[in-house]
Amino acid sequence: MGKEIGRDDALAWLHDRLGHELELDARCDCGDHSISVVSALGELRHSSDDGKPLLADEMGDVLRNKLIGLYSVGTADFDIREEVPWEFDLDASGDELVVSLHGCVLVFTEPSLKVPKVGDA
Repeated sequence: MGKEIGRDDALAWLHDRLGHELELDARCDCGDHSISVVSALGELRHSSDDGKPLLADEMGDVLRNKLIGLYSVGTADFDIREEVPWEFDLDASGDELVVSLHGCVLVFTEPSLKVPKVGDA
């Protein structure tokens, strides 16, 4: 796994990618194997998204209160609440955020490499 980060850093990572395409893979560990619960590819949205990005000086409680809550990627929704003891890890490249809780993980990945279709120049 990558570098452990705090909730505020994870929320900032998500905020920086609002409106961008992300891949989401949600899975749960079941003994010696893992079960994929849902996978999605689509635009990252937040329930309070008013189309206005937060300013860099809106940090601390203001940032946290605006960014905690319901997110969606494609048709998959997920809720990052303050009272849930999520753990957050960021890979070395900064392209993947892993949100985990009791053996279940949400993996957010930025599709960084697009493979061209056959016949595309």
